[in-house]
Order: sequence, then structure tokens, then C-alpha cells
Amino acid sequence: LDYKGYATSFRIKFTAGFAGSPDELREILPSELSCSVNLGMSDVYPKSSGKAKCCEYLSKRFDAKSLFEECVCICDDDNDIEMALACGHAYLPSLTSESMVLTVQTNPDHFTVACHDGVSGTDATDAALRAILEQF
Repeated sequence: LDYKGYATSFRIKFTAGFAGSPDELREILPSELSCSVNLGMSDVYPKSSGKAKCCEYLSKRFDAKSLFEECVCICDDDNDIEMALACGHAYLPSLTSESMVLTVQTNPDHFTVACHDGVSGTDATDAALRAILEQF
């Protein structure tokens, strides 16, 4: 993960009528690259990196049976969907994007939405953390 910037990736902003779409980008990327959508833009990065790969590494590092069997995550945006689906369960502080709403609706048993009714920011994150602690 690039915690201080985009040293190993780049971002493409798709504007209506220009330059295609994120789906078209996925089709033309070389096999060594991957992408995810975040804030209406596509992040392009090496296939060996990304949030799901980071979680996979950590699960192996801490001797989990598998990422899907013994790991959970907190997520909130489009670029978290791949990670969320790779982990055994995903906790959302709140729903922040249409694609995340659709993903939760498609996989309702895989997600716990911690807050509804206008709770946001750190309060929503605290609620997601409490939901994890209550589950385990």
C-alpha cells in the first residue's frame, strides 16, 4: 500500500465522452497490471499489489488458515471491494458509494453495515470496530 502517495501506481480520471471507461481499461491492461475504482477514478497498479494482496500477505504472515476463513476487514469505498470480497467478512462504517451499496445488496451475508441514519466519520469507524469486537 502506498501510504504516502502514488509511488507504484497511477490514477486515471474518466470524463463523460472521453477516454473510455473503467471497464474498458480492465480489458486493455497488460496482464501484469490491475485496477480498481476510487472516487470516480481508476487506480492502476502492479497485479502483485493492492489491498486484497496486502490482506493475503498478512493472513499468511500471521498463520491464518486462509484469508476467507479467518480474516475480516473494514472497508468503505469502491477501491475496497476486491479486499472486502477476499476476506471472510467485511464491516462498513457506512455506505458511501453506489457500487458499494450494490455489492452489499448482492452479498448481504458477507457485509455488516455498522451505521445508518447519518452517523459518519470517526463515529462510524468506531461503530464498525465495536461490531467486530462483538462478533469475536
